[in-house]
Amino acid sequence: MQPTLSLTFDDGPDEHWTGRVLDVLRRSGARATFFMVGERVRAAPASARAVIEAGHDVQLHCDRHLRHSDLSEDEIDDDVRAGLAALAQIGVRPSSWRTPWGVRTDATARVAARHGLTLTDWTIDTHDWRGDSAVAAARTPWSSWAS
Repeated sequence: MQPTLSLTFDDGPDEHWTGRVLDVLRRSGARATFFMVGERVRAAPASARAVIEAGHDVQLHCDRHLRHSDLSEDEIDDDVRAGLAALAQIGVRPSSWRTPWGVRTDATARVAARHGLTLTDWTIDTHDWRGDSAVAAARTPWSSWAS
């Protein structure tokens, strides 16, 4: 069996960058999953729809990018509901949820179960969120998962 690489993108859509990412994916013939933020979907619905129209998968990241360790269960649930509503407006009913920063609490699991969402992590973090250069991000130690 051939190894598989899943490309995922968090924190969008973005009116400036999403189109550029879609162009690169199109040129390379690759598909990706975009874990979207509800408030950004509401701000850039055309960019969110472009992801869908290009044949990529859209899943839930959050509505507001807040750490679950700072929220009550009701606040986490409210955030999920708002994020799901934003995605519904572009015709998406996600089945997966990647939490902001990957931070989970016991409440996170209960909220995911109530909404029928599978919690999804990542195996490689390029640390682009730190503001590292593209060169530094490209030097991520791939060997940790390729063996």
